[in-house]
Amino acid sequence: MKGNGKVLIRYGTAITATAYTVGGFGCIVSWTSPALEHFKNNSTDFRMTTDEISWIAPLLPIGFIIGYLIIPMIINRFDRKWILVFLALPQIASYILIVLAKDIISIYVARILGGIGYGSGSSALVVFLSEIATQETRGIFLSFHKMFFSLGIFFIMFLSTYLPYYYLNFTIIATMSFFALAFIFMPGSNYFREENEREEEMNMMLKLSEKGKISNLKNDISKETSGIKNDTIEKVSFNFKIKESSFWKLVTVRANQRALIIVILSASQDVLSGHTIVRYFSHQIFTYNESFLTPAKSSLFLASIKITSAFICTQVIERVDRKVILFNTLFLGSLGMGIIGLFFFLECFKVDVSYFLWMPIFGICLYEFMLTMGIGNFVNIYLGELFPHNLRGLAITICKVTSEILSFFSILMYQIMIGLVNTCVIFWIFAATNIILGLIILKITPETKGKSEEEIQILLNAK
Repeated sequence: MKGNGKVLIRYGTAITATAYTVGGFGCIVSWTSPALEHFKNNSTDFRMTTDEISWIAPLLPIGFIIGYLIIPMIINRFDRKWILVFLALPQIASYILIVLAKDIISIYVARILGGIGYGSGSSALVVFLSEIATQETRGIFLSFHKMFFSLGIFFIMFLSTYLPYYYLNFTIIATMSFFALAFIFMPGSNYFREENEREEEMNMMLKLSEKGKISNLKNDISKETSGIKNDTIEKVSFNFKIKESSFWKLVTVRANQRALIIVILSASQDVLSGHTIVRYFSHQIFTYNESFLTPAKSSLFLASIKITSAFICTQVIERVDRKVILFNTLFLGSLGMGIIGLFFFLECFKVDVSYFLWMPIFGICLYEFMLTMGIGNFVNIYLGELFPHNLRGLAITICKVTSEILSFFSILMYQIMIGLVNTCVIFWIFAATNIILGLIILKITPETKGKSEEEIQILLNAK
């Protein structure tokens, strides 16, 4: 019973923290659509021009990037729990400022403030979840990140269908405040981390005792795990302070180099396989000639697909090897993109597509289902698994900023290419990019399911 109680505490802490941090992240991203419609209808107490309204959406990613850059400066100085609690203040304050806004500047400030809060919070959450989880639940907890992000998007889409703009904002404030206040009473990451370290030591001793080589293997493991540090000390400790920094350790230690390459390639695959385009241009993709789904229904349907996929992933992530999941979702996701491309190819050559109207919807749902279960989810899993706990904050920042930059250029190139080539070419490029990057990641990434931090570092350090 006592063991079950501890498990429930871990799950309760993970769910509560993820609900308001990443669920809120999904809310603030999805909030843009109903809010812009409200502003364009001149339904506010103050007037806004079209140019002023056009700045509301792009200010959020600017806030995200600032938030990502803040995390490395604070993540190793305070308990992760209290960082998440503190970051709830700008998150909730951004919505309060929107409700009280009397001019466009207040909306701008709210968007940047919310971006900072959620950018920092979502990054800190990856570190927090990786520390409170056991080896058996680490993948599940890190999968909550994607699931609650999708729930946040669906939450706003659903509420905006039935609630007026101001009631929508009040509902968000009340919901996020409830989870943030509940999280204050949950244990911190230090409590769970100390318990995990004791369990890992006991498991390691048990494994070693079964082989009858406790003393020798303890020394071997000590050499392997400290070898990473010793290599760094021998190679870079020339009395230069920069060579003792987290960044230097991240780019000079073999295990960290490999981990960084893996997460950057994972983030690149997530963006360049078409995910960003589907997120921002799903209405255009769904509203092709004779489409039988309205943009609103298509968005809700797609959000439901993502939630279902993310939930299934939490059920299988610790039962099936990571690389098996990645391999299968890789090819099925590319198949989805290929099907979309095939439809637009047929349409381009004036083929009667009346019997194939299902293809874009099926293709995009297949792609999103597989991406959510696969690389879209594994970016956060690998960020939480592949790095030593003191380097995760910096690694997350590099990965997230890289993702934002690639997203910007992806959107820019899509809008340029859509006028130069047929739509089918673009989606086939997405499918090919997904396969190429996915195969590279599968080649260089070790299997991490059920492995301790020390075991993962040894695997990454292996030639």
